[in-house]
Amino acid sequence: MGVLAILIGIFVYTRVTPNDNLVENCIARLTVYVQKAVTKISNWADDYYYQFREKADLEAENQQLRGELNALRDKTIDYYDLKLENARYKKYFDLKKSDKSLQFVEADVIGRGLGIDFDNLMIDAGSNLGISAGDAVITENGFVGSVCRVSGSTASVKTILSANCKVGAAGIESGESGVISGNIRFSERGLTRMEFISAQSKINIGETVVTSGLGGIYPKNLKIGRVTSKSYDDYDSFYYAEIEPFQDIKNTRHVFVITGFSGKYNFENVEIEN
Repeated sequence: MGVLAILIGIFVYTRVTPNDNLVENCIARLTVYVQKAVTKISNWADDYYYQFREKADLEAENQQLRGELNALRDKTIDYYDLKLENARYKKYFDLKKSDKSLQFVEADVIGRGLGIDFDNLMIDAGSNLGISAGDAVITENGFVGSVCRVSGSTASVKTILSANCKVGAAGIESGESGVISGNIRFSERGLTRMEFISAQSKINIGETVVTSGLGGIYPKNLKIGRVTSKSYDDYDSFYYAEIEPFQDIKNTRHVFVITGFSGKYNFENVEIEN
């Protein structure tokens, strides 16, 4: 009855005031609110869709850019590797030009010795490439050491930091001669020394020391290092010069083995491991 009374009242009101229809006004207002709500939801959905699509596009673009960046990095690495390789070969070419009899085998350092042999190196080339015990090992910067043991595909190198390495050497200015031999005390600092120099030695601080070439074991004039000081060994009773190698022995990664040169002494007893 109450609802009926309300409906009758609304009907009478709309008849009396036809220009002020309450129902229509209510419906119109409700329609406006619904339209606003729908529009708002639609706008939010559009924004979300565009944001989602834009995010997906950005992720795809970022992925593409990352791929291009990685490719650029690879090219940069290849460029610097090639640049370093060209620099190495240029110096070897200059050395080869000064002595056309020199024959080289390229190798990478693949390991180091243990314990007292820590200063020794292992390289990835051996007798199958013509390498034999006693061959000189160098880099583009200078003398590294000599091959001491050979297998078919690898070789061990005793470096000038090792006490087992003996290399005839001479100062290029003074002409002072001696023997390069490592010492544990010096090796820890990446240094070696030239032993058995004369008491009246005229070798100079800063002077370049090279291989003497005596005995035909190593080619002559391979750069070894520079003199940093002179002293006397009280224990072994000889004078020596402290040598800083031109090549950072402990960080050597790539070497060349000199397998042949004019005047090379031919070793008959070569230690080969199968």
